Amino acid sequence: MDASATRILDLSQRRSDVGARAGANAGQPGLVGSAVDLSGGASLRGPAVDLHSQELTLGAWIQLDAATGQHTVLSKADAPGNVLYELRVDGTTGEAVATLRLSGSAVVARGGSVTPATWAAIDAVWDGSELTLMVDGTVADVVPAVGQLATDPSTKLSIGSRSDTSNSFDGRIDHVIVRHGTVSSAEVNARNTLATNPASSITVGAEQTALPQPWTVGGTQTRSGGFALQAPESPDSGTAAWAVATGIDEPGVVFESYWWVSTDTAIDLSAGTRATAIPTDQFEAALTGPSGWQLRQRTGASETTDAGPQGTLNTGTWVKVEIWTDQLGDTRLLIDGVEVTGWTSQGTAIESGSVALRTGQLPSGEDWYVDDARARKLVTPEPVASLGPLDRD
Repeated sequence: MDASATRILDLSQRRSDVGARAGANAGQPGLVGSAVDLSGGASLRGPAVDLHSQELTLGAWIQLDAATGQHTVLSKADAPGNVLYELRVDGTTGEAVATLRLSGSAVVARGGSVTPATWAAIDAVWDGSELTLMVDGTVADVVPAVGQLATDPSTKLSIGSRSDTSNSFDGRIDHVIVRHGTVSSAEVNARNTLATNPASSITVGAEQTALPQPWTVGGTQTRSGGFALQAPESPDSGTAAWAVATGIDEPGVVFESYWWVSTDTAIDLSAGTRATAIPTDQFEAALTGPSGWQLRQRTGASETTDAGPQGTLNTGTWVKVEIWTDQLGDTRLLIDGVEVTGWTSQGTAIESGSVALRTGQLPSGEDWYVDDARARKLVTPEPVASLGPLDRD
């Protein structure tokens, strides 16, 4: 991000770009990458960003330079003191403050502690009945909040001050989010953890030679690079091929890979996201034939179907398969980026272990390849349309 830039680009799909005013410095080190440094009345000014739903999430990472005065993080106010929605820090008490105007009345949540010269995450979540304020992922205050959120298309959103330039922020602001929908404190923590400690990716990219019926590495059918994993034929349903990568150390996992199969008839294909040396306790995405994809859970030798068949497989082409499992043990299945099974409760979270690719019975003459398999930490919510991740170049 150019320090002399006059516009800060919103990289979300909605493209709500904001303009820098009064010397906002967009090239300063941020929590990750670069942030905007604001002082002396500098701010960012954007479009109206009116929200018409009964759910709202506001958030930002901030680093205060001074503890005195009032510091507006983001605000939409149509007149001095007449806030439609706002996040700020009360420098006198060190508390974070969230304000909404609902059906003509101000609803205020405050609490937590923001320390100067230290990065802090402030998030406000409104679900239509309560306003929850979080500081660094910890709930600081919850207040009743019922009514219609005020809108005004003539009033622009301001980052770093109110629209009348009062209560200017003194410090740096990064990762600003204004969006429909709500998130939990666990989801906020997951997002914040990824921001402060980016997840390393674990790649499943070699055969597991220590196990029976291992995959082979071949170049007959590859999506990218020089090789893919090829499953052996295993007409005995009691045998299986495994490819395993260890190192999952906390709940919340996205396991994604690209599959190529020659046919969708009578093939049991699974991708486990919980495993030990030989994966036995796991969540699975399974293709059981023309009936489509299932979401399963396996515990030892027992296997249950948690969500019935959905969708069909495109054969003879590479298909992206993703299993998302959150911190609560809820799992969803996406095929080529389209959700075929929504969030399904599976009763337990993935705490630690490994991830695995598995093929069960693979009849003679069938071919199955896997390429570009990767496991990473889940960020919930995953990146969505938002106002300006300001740290990106």
